[in-house]
Amino acid sequence: MPLAPEPPENSAKPLTQVFFVSTATHPASNPGTRDLIEATRRRNPRNNITGVLLRTDRLYIQIAEGSEDDVERLMSAIRRDSRHWDIREWPKRQTTRRAFANWEARRDLQLRAEQLAGEARAQQGNLPFEDLIEKLQHLSDRVEQVQPLGTG
Repeated sequence: MPLAPEPPENSAKPLTQVFFVSTATHPASNPGTRDLIEATRRRNPRNNITGVLLRTDRLYIQIAEGSEDDVERLMSAIRRDSRHWDIREWPKRQTTRRAFANWEARRDLQLRAEQLAGEARAQQGNLPFEDLIEKLQHLSDRVEQVQPLGTG
């Protein structure tokens, strides 16, 4: 399956990025977790959404990026999804460059992701978006055997 296309460098199409942390309503071992991650891997590239989704035992942590309409449709669906509770969204950020061109939906990195979520929740509104992106990139870059969507 093809990845969501990276916009050409000379294309200044506006993109919207959103970050959220939510509490999972079921354990990570629940089959619904695998279903959600697989659906995310299929649906987001089709909808030109890129980003990172981390699933820990208790939390979902996500940065999603795409057109403003696509990101808002995604967030509306997440807000209605009973698998998410206590969704904490940061203000959306406008940019012209994707920070996560290869969509990844991961279930590992539990301890480091839990620490990031705790830090983000404690500093909601005060932790700059750039810092969140850098920390998530660092988490996903350090994992061995990371496979971008469509390669495995």
